[in-house]
Amino acid sequence: MLTGRCVNPLPDSQKGRKGSISRDGREEMEEKKKLNEEKRWARRKEKKVRKMNEKAERELEREHGMEEGAASSSKMSRRERAKKERKEREEGH
Repeated sequence: MLTGRCVNPLPDSQKGRKGSISRDGREEMEEKKKLNEEKRWARRKEKKVRKMNEKAERELEREHGMEEGAASSSKMSRRERAKKERKEREEGH
């Protein structure tokens, strides 16, 4: 006689193991998830602070005329270097 229910063919010792997670496991995963999220936000914040510091350093180099540091900086664009060199040549003549 068919009742319409799905019968689990696994023996009792293996029932519930396939996809279920124990309460402890679930709580542990939630804790890990929260820690990962906090770490992710911390890394984003550090990256933002680092970018702001680098930007401030570049601006200081430009303002105070630290030609040696600014010219050798790989972050200074070619255009800015060429402009600075032209200006120096004009002042020298």
